Amino acid sequence: MILDRTQWQNTNMLMISLAWKKRAIRLYWKILTHKGASNLTEQKAVIRPVIRLLKG
Repeated sequence: MILDRTQWQNTNMLMISLAWKKRAIRLYWKILTHKGASNLTEQKAVIRPVIRLLKG
């Protein structure tokens, strides 16, 4: 699992991906309403849905 934040044009995205055979498959993402780094609350908001999805 990879947690990554990226700035794409004027959009700040926080995403969680699955590393598979030298590729990253994006599983879930969130558009952040501010510039710069994410905080722990925002990171948890992206991680939780993926954990629920993979739990079963």
